Amino acid sequence: MAVRDRRGELDVMFRAECLDLLAARDYGRLGLVEGGQPVVLPINYALDGEHIVFRTGGGSGKFNTLVRGARAALEIDDIDPATHAGWSVLATGRVNEVESGAERERLERDCGLMPWAPGDRSHWMVMTTDRVTGRRIGPTAGS
Repeated sequence: MAVRDRRGELDVMFRAECLDLLAARDYGRLGLVEGGQPVVLPINYALDGEHIVFRTGGGSGKFNTLVRGARAALEIDDIDPATHAGWSVLATGRVNEVESGAERERLERDCGLMPWAPGDRSHWMVMTTDRVTGRRIGPTAGS
């Protein structure tokens, strides 16, 4: 029985397409480094221009301490196991808390981001993206 090579082509996506995919989704995986070790956490987010915003609780909890001022990466993807087609987008940047009350009000009004995690999530965080890259693979790549 012959084995069919189902590998498709790998295409690099332009930044604009990557941003469109980020805007179309509202969840991903946030990667950080803690004590020299990688940490990957699921988050729900919104895209604000070219920046990623999400909400978290206040205080000095582990996540809050880990994320404030940190370099971070957000990854989203979509895969079809039947066709071996899919895409992946990676955004990197620095995460900071939104300090301005006016800016928090604007985000609340314009982004419509409701946290999935329980509890108080009144602190807005913004990842200022410095790099957004993406790849598409599979039978539909290149078309």
